[in-house]
Amino acid sequence: MNVNALTREKRAAAAEVIGAFLRTLHSLQPGAEVSSLLPREDERMVAEEYFARAQREIAPNLRPLEASALLKQFEIYLSAPENFLFQPAALHADLSRDHILVENGSVTAVIDFGDVNWGDPGYDFMYLFVDFGQAFADEVARRYGHRDPERLMSKLLYFGLVDQIGTILDGKDLALKGQEDEAWLRLKQLLRRCPSGA
Repeated sequence: MNVNALTREKRAAAAEVIGAFLRTLHSLQPGAEVSSLLPREDERMVAEEYFARAQREIAPNLRPLEASALLKQFEIYLSAPENFLFQPAALHADLSRDHILVENGSVTAVIDFGDVNWGDPGYDFMYLFVDFGQAFADEVARRYGHRDPERLMSKLLYFGLVDQIGTILDGKDLALKGQEDEAWLRLKQLLRRCPSGA
């Protein structure tokens, strides 16, 4: 999907369809047998591990203002208990532009459910934020019926930063050619959105 190629009406319709898709996905209540197969992480522990690795392996490769902005985002996220108080939901967990199919300007399908897991429903808005920008992610969130879009946008910035860090740190083993360089570029672009960004 390319949001910039859509008319205003088609963009609104896409936001409506994606919001409805996420609302339906997040409300699924699979049985115990299926639920036990879905991965589930301790979000606070994962955040703390990423924070430690970002300090050691990412911050030294950034300009001082960028490094400061990155570490500040981790501190903001970890210091807000409400970021970890959510009802876990079944997540697509990879809802990027490559996985939203469009025909004649209309969303027709979502593909690639290989990363499905239990987690923070907000995470499913992350690639919408990274790929299409805050305005579109916010529009989808409102059509989804999110109760606190402003807090969600703050979390999406954090999720976006961590996603790039994950690609960089694990790039040698898992990333496709060029993805690690793109992750560095996206990381620096996201840092510019931070209140203390460079």
